[in-house]
Amino acid sequence: MTCLLDKEQLPRLKEIKQVDRLDLTTVKHDYINHNKEVTAVFDDFVYYLSKVIANVSTAFAPDVVVLNTTVLEILPQLLTDIRDNTAKLTSPSRQVPIIATKNVQSAALLGGASVIIHQALGLESLKMQFS
Repeated sequence: MTCLLDKEQLPRLKEIKQVDRLDLTTVKHDYINHNKEVTAVFDDFVYYLSKVIANVSTAFAPDVVVLNTTVLEILPQLLTDIRDNTAKLTSPSRQVPIIATKNVQSAALLGGASVIIHQALGLESLKMQFS
């Protein structure tokens, strides 16, 4: 699952910072220093993403939910908040591990390369297992 700040939250941060282009280092600094407006944007992000994950885990029962976003790379404490909020929204039997990719910038590229390699080698029917 790829997640970014949505179409409402990104403009809100730009408006708060009074800039046309966001500098995530500055946003991180403001979040860590408890800027109320910036913190509120990320609280909304965590809440709504947690609701989506809770709904997905209830409807589809995935083995794991993998999040791919620069926001979690820059503010890893948000992942803990997402896990906690999701746990509150789901029953204990429906809780699913939530992890973040380690290399956000090339995750999609590596996944695409894997699909192409599997097709080129005729390995589409093989199931990949990650341990």
